[in-house]
Amino acid sequence: MITKKRSEGLSKIQNRRALSRAVCRLLFGTFTLMALWVAPTTASALIFNLNYDPDSTFTAAGLSPADIVAMKAANTYAAAQFINNFSDPIHVNINITAVPGTGTVGGSTFSLNRFTNYTTIRNKFVSDATSQDDATAIGTGGWPAVMPMTEG
Repeated sequence: MITKKRSEGLSKIQNRRALSRAVCRLLFGTFTLMALWVAPTTASALIFNLNYDPDSTFTAAGLSPADIVAMKAANTYAAAQFINNFSDPIHVNINITAVPGTGTVGGSTFSLNRFTNYTTIRNKFVSDATSQDDATAIGTGGWPAVMPMTEG
C-alpha cells in the first residue's frame, strides 16, 4: 500500500512538472509569435503585460500554492529574457489561465490570419531587420527565403 501511494504521489509530481514544462514551452512560443506579429505601438521598448486569472482558477486546475508562485516566477523570468534582449517597440498582452488535466497543452486567442503564407511572414521579418543580429538571422544559413521541406 505504501508503494502504491508513493507511486501515485510521484505520478502527481511528474504530471505537475510536465505541466510546468509545457506551460513554459507554450509561453516561449507565444512570446516569440507575439514579438513577431503584434503591431508596434509608440512605446520605445518591448513590454509584456502578464494578466493572470485569480489564483483560485489555478488551484481548481490542480496547482498548489507553491506551483502557482513558481509558475508566475517562471513567466516573469521568460518575459525578462525577451525584454532584456529585444528592443522592438511592442506591447505583448498575455492572459494566463489553467484548466484541470493534462490533455490541454495551451491555446491562444491571437489570430495569425493577416499573414497568408511563409513568404509574407518572412518578408515582414526582413523589412523589420535593423541590427547585425537581424542580418545574421536572415542571411546565409539563417531564415531561408523559401519554406524548407518538412518531414511528414
